Amino acid sequence: MRMALLKALRFGVLMLVICFTLDQPGFRQSVSVFFQDLRDATSSILHAREKRGASSALSNFTEHDLQFVITFSDLESLQRILGNISFPIAINNTVEINSIETTTVCSPNITGYQCICEENFAWSYNNCITYGVCDAIIGDTCGCINDLPAGDQFCQSNSSQTVTTTATPSSTQAIDLVDIDVDIVLFIPTSRVSSSIFSYIRSYLQSITFPIPISQSLGVKELHFTTACDPNSANGLQCLCEIGFAWPCDTCNSSNSCNDPSNPFCTCLNGLPSNNDYCQLITNSSVCPTPSPTPVTTVSTTPPPIYEIDLVLEVHIPFSSYQSDTLNGFRESLNNKTFLTPFSKSLNITELFLTTVCDPNSTYGYQCVCESGFAWPCDMCSSNSSCSSQICTCIYGLPSSNEFCEPITDNSICPTSVDIDVDIVVFIPTSRVSSNIISYFRSYLHSITFPIPISQSLGVKELHFTTACDPNSANGLQCQCESGFAWPCDTCNSSNSCNDQTCTCLYGLPPNNEFCQPVSNATICKPTPAPPTVDIDVDIVVFIPTSRVSSNIISYFRSYLHSITFPIPISQSLGVKELHFTTACDPNSANGLQCQCESGFAWPCDTCNSSNSCNDQTCTCLYGLPPNNEFCQPVSNATICKPTPAPPTVDIDVDIVVFIPTSRVSSNIISYFRSYLHSITFPIPISQSLGVKELHFTTACDPNSANGLQCQCESGFAWPCDTCNSSNSCNNQTCTCLYGLPPNNEFCQPVSNATICKPTPAPPTDTEVILVFRVPASIVQNYTLPLLKSKFYNLTNSVTLPAFLNVKEINLTTVCSPHSPEQLRCQCEDSFAWPCDLCNTSNSCNGVTSQQCTCRDGLSSINQYCQPLQSSTPCLATTSLPFITSPPPTMTTLVATPSPITATPVATSSPTTATPVATPSPKNVLGTFTMDMPFSESFNEKNNVVYQTVYNATLNKCTIVLAKCAVKNLNFKAGSTIANYELNVFSSETPTEIKVQITKNEILSEVASKYPVSIVSSSPLSVDKDPLYAGDTINVTCDPSGLTIGNYEILWTREGGELPKQSTFDKYSILIREFSKYDDGMYGCKITFGAGSTFTQTRQLTSRALPLITVSPIKDRVRCSGTRLLTCQVDELKVTLFDPNGRDLGVTSYTFTPPTPCADGDVRTYKCKLTERDSAKEITLVLTTSVNFDCTSDIYGNAMIGDTGIGKCDTNYVGEKTAVCMAGGNYGDEQNNCVLQVIVDLLDRSKNLNTLTIPVFLEDLKNATVRNNDLIIKSPATIIAMIKIFENVANTTSSLNVNLGKNSTRNFLESAGLLTIDNARGSWTFLNYNDTKNTTEDKLSRSSSSSAFLNVFENLPSFIGNDSLDINTDFILLNKTRLTDPFNSVYNSSVDIEIPQAGGEEKFITIIIFASMYNVLPGRDQLNTSTNRVHGRVALVRPEVEISNISLTFDVINYTNDTIGNPKCVFWDFSLYDGLGGWSDNGCSLVYFENETVSCNCNHTTSFSILMSPDSPRSLILDYITYIGVGISMACLVICLIIEAIIWRKINKNATSYLRHVSIVNIALSLLIANIWFIIGAAISDADQKNPPACTAATFFIHFFYLALFFWMLASALLLLYRTLSVFDGGLSKLTMLIIGFSLGYGAPLIIVTITIAATAPSNEYIRENVICWLNWYESKALLAFVVPALLIVVINFVILIVVLYKILRRRVGGNAAQTGEKHVLYVIARSLAVLTPFFGLTWGLGVGVMVSPQNFGINVAFAFFNSLQGFFILVFGTLLDKKVWSAMNIPSLTSQGRTQSTSAGTSSSGLSNLFRKIRINRGSRSGYHMSSTGQSASNDSFNT
Repeated sequence: MRMALLKALRFGVLMLVICFTLDQPGFRQSVSVFFQDLRDATSSILHAREKRGASSALSNFTEHDLQFVITFSDLESLQRILGNISFPIAINNTVEINSIETTTVCSPNITGYQCICEENFAWSYNNCITYGVCDAIIGDTCGCINDLPAGDQFCQSNSSQTVTTTATPSSTQAIDLVDIDVDIVLFIPTSRVSSSIFSYIRSYLQSITFPIPISQSLGVKELHFTTACDPNSANGLQCLCEIGFAWPCDTCNSSNSCNDPSNPFCTCLNGLPSNNDYCQLITNSSVCPTPSPTPVTTVSTTPPPIYEIDLVLEVHIPFSSYQSDTLNGFRESLNNKTFLTPFSKSLNITELFLTTVCDPNSTYGYQCVCESGFAWPCDMCSSNSSCSSQICTCIYGLPSSNEFCEPITDNSICPTSVDIDVDIVVFIPTSRVSSNIISYFRSYLHSITFPIPISQSLGVKELHFTTACDPNSANGLQCQCESGFAWPCDTCNSSNSCNDQTCTCLYGLPPNNEFCQPVSNATICKPTPAPPTVDIDVDIVVFIPTSRVSSNIISYFRSYLHSITFPIPISQSLGVKELHFTTACDPNSANGLQCQCESGFAWPCDTCNSSNSCNDQTCTCLYGLPPNNEFCQPVSNATICKPTPAPPTVDIDVDIVVFIPTSRVSSNIISYFRSYLHSITFPIPISQSLGVKELHFTTACDPNSANGLQCQCESGFAWPCDTCNSSNSCNNQTCTCLYGLPPNNEFCQPVSNATICKPTPAPPTDTEVILVFRVPASIVQNYTLPLLKSKFYNLTNSVTLPAFLNVKEINLTTVCSPHSPEQLRCQCEDSFAWPCDLCNTSNSCNGVTSQQCTCRDGLSSINQYCQPLQSSTPCLATTSLPFITSPPPTMTTLVATPSPITATPVATSSPTTATPVATPSPKNVLGTFTMDMPFSESFNEKNNVVYQTVYNATLNKCTIVLAKCAVKNLNFKAGSTIANYELNVFSSETPTEIKVQITKNEILSEVASKYPVSIVSSSPLSVDKDPLYAGDTINVTCDPSGLTIGNYEILWTREGGELPKQSTFDKYSILIREFSKYDDGMYGCKITFGAGSTFTQTRQLTSRALPLITVSPIKDRVRCSGTRLLTCQVDELKVTLFDPNGRDLGVTSYTFTPPTPCADGDVRTYKCKLTERDSAKEITLVLTTSVNFDCTSDIYGNAMIGDTGIGKCDTNYVGEKTAVCMAGGNYGDEQNNCVLQVIVDLLDRSKNLNTLTIPVFLEDLKNATVRNNDLIIKSPATIIAMIKIFENVANTTSSLNVNLGKNSTRNFLESAGLLTIDNARGSWTFLNYNDTKNTTEDKLSRSSSSSAFLNVFENLPSFIGNDSLDINTDFILLNKTRLTDPFNSVYNSSVDIEIPQAGGEEKFITIIIFASMYNVLPGRDQLNTSTNRVHGRVALVRPEVEISNISLTFDVINYTNDTIGNPKCVFWDFSLYDGLGGWSDNGCSLVYFENETVSCNCNHTTSFSILMSPDSPRSLILDYITYIGVGISMACLVICLIIEAIIWRKINKNATSYLRHVSIVNIALSLLIANIWFIIGAAISDADQKNPPACTAATFFIHFFYLALFFWMLASALLLLYRTLSVFDGGLSKLTMLIIGFSLGYGAPLIIVTITIAATAPSNEYIRENVICWLNWYESKALLAFVVPALLIVVINFVILIVVLYKILRRRVGGNAAQTGEKHVLYVIARSLAVLTPFFGLTWGLGVGVMVSPQNFGINVAFAFFNSLQGFFILVFGTLLDKKVWSAMNIPSLTSQGRTQSTSAGTSSSGLSNLFRKIRINRGSRSGYHMSSTGQSASNDSFNT
């Protein structure tokens, strides 16, 4: 049952598919015809068939209703079809279809839909009420409602009762079966299927088993393949009937038949048959009679009127699916007329033109261009932005009113334009540009293509560079006219001119800012009479160390002076008129120093008489310096010296023979040698009595010739005639050329010694000329020899010779090619062989049974080549031949030996006797080729035209090339048409592969001229540059060598797409300029020639990056007295060094020697250039006169202080490293500006992106980032390059208005996300710290790298399309969705975004969640707080509408209860800190912070996150303690200083007391000043406007005076220690101790503070980042400069305290322990600690606790309390507890003397005073000293005060 229902359902679906397909737009007429034919079907075509018997009666059954919804327009036809179906339709024995009825028809109306029920059906009452009725309600039903019902409800049967019938057995009824013929027409695009598609269809149909049941009453009985039409033929479309099918005869009579005349049936037509009549069974078609000539009767009929209708078709192609070859494919389709099939008998397409193409890829938006032969009216160009010239064929933007191009005959030439001259003045600061800016500007203007359109009516026609003014001259500004321009003559008359006839040069700006005009407008200026000039002779002597210059320095100096143009103006009234090189002294001679006058100069004769002369008549050469440093004078000033009779000279001829290995020198070595000898000046003195008078180059022998060594006499030399007579001469009248060395090694003599050789008259006879061609094996292709042969055979009639000379015949006799690495194998051509004795004495490669010597390994010793067979007798067969080893062949020798080239006035023949030779057996040569034409079995019939044409071409060309041959087994088979042939060659030996290839090429060329032949080359396209580098301009050549092409058309393609034609097409070549990565691909050429034949050749072209040039050094300092080795290298290519003058040094390693004189700071720039490409790298050398360098490094070289050293990058990196030479002799401020090579390549590619290349580029970017991620994130410079890449992609997509697809967006996000991982934190920290000083030369648009990176994502939503998008990568989540009202969504389980009101608009919102952007963005905010950190995800929210209320909830990242707190809701403000960027909380507020979750609310949208800082204790208690304590401390210090001032005179009687009070005063003063600066620093830190310089000053003084406080404490402790250990007077004086105290108290702090600020202030690391006026800790650890000295002093004071207590206790115990008691000892210790501890600053030790545990509130309170009350402690324990201070302040006691003082001392002293006095007394008693009260008082002063 289930299967039956499925079959019924399938039947219904089949009907739906048929109806839906036929009813599609464009097939309306076909539907009508189909139904009409179905309705009009007559019973005559019906065939009665027996109906299958019904099954047994069904006792019961179940009914199922199946509903089908059909979108259909011809309801009447559908109802008639259903009415013609007989029911029931049996599906199987258990299931049948009882009826199919239409129930409901719904159609649209003005207000919506109207649904009407068919007859016997109605809507229920509920539906009528719910949807509204459009007719009357009758009996709770209606027939029409006004809407589509919900839930797929349709009209129900109008009967209220269900009719139930019981199935009863029925008698078997006959069912009338009807045969229906259905024609199936398949249109198959030929570009997408194989050429064997027809064979595949045939085999597939044959494999099908029939009948095929579709349902119980419908099935496929038979399926025949009748007709095949193929467009690939010369005559357009060609249709062929399959076997057993044909058209009626009248079809062939009325069409263009392609039948074989012998074929009695109509089976082949050119073009589609009329009325789409396809082939019928051949039994229905009679044999066509042979037409007999019958008189033609003209029947006059009146054809119906034909109407032409013009239709405009607009095709819109989505740009995202547009390919580069789409337009060309569209044009090609239109040119192919085969698709213009008639729609019906009365409707046809006559023409279809492509007129207009609009493309969005332009800078003006849309650009529309007319196709060839079409244009707009001129007013169209005037109303739009035109991009065409005279004819309006191109406009910017879409045409108005959708007016498209019209045939060009309807348009007139558009009016011309008006020229306007505009002067453009450009001012360029010379400090910012290169010295060659003018040359660059000039060359750039030359490269511009004009005209340049600015708007529709305005454009730049020409742009001339007329005037250049340069300040770099001695006379200030100098203005120079460009070539072809000048000023009027009066301009020069009124200005300071620096030119001659034409006014082209002025000193200063021209008057009235008049610039140069074309020279035609300026006449030749008459020169102004110049004032009389005075000539002054100046001698210039140049001393050049020979060790530092080249040996040819004098020649170089001489040529350089000759190149100078005089006069040389120095100023307006001074110039150099002439500069002569007179004297050159060279130490390189046998006689020491030798001085030589230049040409035209000499010394006076008496100079030579008194010196050692080395010359003859004129005194021009001296050994040693001339007397009185007298230099050579012009020869006119010196008389001819009377020569001293010289001894007679003897001429000696010397032959010099030079042997030069040819493998080591250039091929032009002889020309170079000849020119070099011509440049030598003679005589050349060797010694005083010996010299070279003349040197002639007479003879040159060159082995590069076909006959071995060939010797040639130079011009003016020859051998005697008998030499040529006895040797193998290669010359004519004079004996100047010999093959081989001359006999007796006799070289050429002057021609005057040799007579003209009389030629021996030769009788007119046949002369055999042997031509030997040697071709390098490396360039030999498989077509080389066949090509040569074909040229030889056609050469006889094309050679032009004198009248008495004639070429009789040309034969190719011998071919030699490499057989092994050390052996040539030579093969005779047909009808040629060697003499038998050569094979007997050489290594023969003939067969054992061969009777001719036609194959040898190696040439014969006498270079004898093959001879005609008739002159050679058959050889005796040998079993083996000796093996002779020949020299290794260096070249492939193609010995084309034209058989006797007979040169005679009249061809003569002499009888020859030929030895009978047995008829050779035939050799078989197989060949095949494909013809692009439909196959027909008739081709294999020998009387067929195709067969005969191919046969004749094959036989003809085989006979020409291979002599005697026959064609065997020529046959054709399907697959287009494949021709196979076999050639029987009657030759004495197997034809060579070269001859076979020539034969096949000739056959192909012949057949291709008559039929379309498809030829695919096995060799690739040739390219003139290999390897191929990015930026190369290359020529790609298609090489159909060996084929006769004739007239042709060539089509170039890349990746299957047609390349645009260009003016650089040169026959078979195409020029590709600046090849880039985007040009990579498979290139192909297709040459169409002959009868539609094609030759195809392809090659994959892939570019690589240009290799990096490596130089050493990049920049270096060189001492004037030193040298420097310069090196230059590159992989794959070659480089060479160029000196600063642009001279090619021809080396890659060069030792630089500074010139003389050498000035400090001079710069010499050398260049390392590629020899084969335009790329270079500079080496900069800075000269110095210093003996030593301040800095030296292997990486950065040598430098002086302040210099910037440059070092090279590591392998695979591009850029340079820099460092600055610091004062300490080390390099500092190191910057690594090296960028990964692969990223540099991508950065270059990102600058030239377009719509098609962006997806490919982003894929490559992602792959490169993934592969090199570890290297990228460790290089800050590479990260900046990546940011620039992202910016370029964003800018390109924005400018081109292109949206990224989903895959491209994902690649973009994955590439960027990898830059935010945790391992990249270090690089981002470095970049953020160096934001204000970019770390690469390629500066970003902002000073902040992190801001630039985030800004890319701020702009990302604008170019990712207008559809919903959801992309989730590892580090970035992007979601673009519709903005609902309200909007609420959770992202990545860590960010919740809620927008209560979205404005109700249907807009999109883009949300980007960054998982680890906290590694990128620093925590700085408006307050520049350094302790803040990002502790949440960064969420970027970009809706398309303005949002004023948004809530965000963040999960806190890396949350720790004890360390972080104070969350702030912030957004990234790009404008903070002058564009540096930072977090701001403007418009954002904190809602709550609980459970590690922070909720925020903001009134705007951008990039949000949360900031948190270390939760340090901050309370009012600490503030009160600090400020109240500081106030009390300052008051106490002031009181202390006042008291010290009052009692100062009374306490200076004792040195120890004096120094103690000096310490107290300086301690109080230092702490007072430190507290004052502390208050100032706090005010600066809390101010809204930060003042870093003032804060730096406050920090400096706070640091200094706090350190002074500690060091004065140390001074007090050291004083106490000193007095404790040395209790007697003497030792250090008061002055000495004062000096030590002040040096320690202020000198040491000053040194520490100065070093600290000098080391940290230059890098902005002295104060804290947020302008808190205290020493920096996080970046530079400058706080240690205070903590370490302070704690160290505390430790020292503790040690001193212990030592002092020990001494005090020891003295006390050493007295009388019984008298004191334990209680008094404890009292003394407690009193000592109470006095000494405040002085030594023990309370500052609490500062360590604050640093270790900053969160501990108790430690903070204790530290603040004790430190703020330091002044109070000093007052109490340093001053008030001192009884001497009270005594000094007691006025009565101050005026009492003697006894009163002693009494006071005795009565008022207590405590330590009493203790110290008792100790002193006891010690004095034991020692025998008796001290008075005065002495005791002094002693008390030393301890108690």
